[in-house]
Amino acid sequence: MSLQEKLDDIKAGFSAQVPDAAKAVMSESLQNLLDSNQVAKTPQAGDTFPSFSLSDANGTAQTLTELSEGALVLSFFRGFW
Repeated sequence: MSLQEKLDDIKAGFSAQVPDAAKAVMSESLQNLLDSNQVAKTPQAGDTFPSFSLSDANGTAQTLTELSEGALVLSFFRGFW
C-alpha cells in the first residue's frame, strides 16, 4: 500500500467519525487559512531562521545558536493542557 493510499484510508476513517457540522467548520477554517496566504509566509527548507530562545523539557533556556551545530529540525507540539 502506498503512502497516499494509507493517508486516504486515514482521512476516510476520520471523516466517517466526525459529525457533518464539525467537518463544515474545519473545511471553512482551512479555506480561510488558504485565502489568507499564510502558507506562503511560512519558513521553507533551507531558509535562515531568526535567533530565538525557548525552554526545553527541563525548563532550561536553549537558544537556536546553541543547538545549530549542523542540520536542525524544529518540531513544535501541543503539550498537555
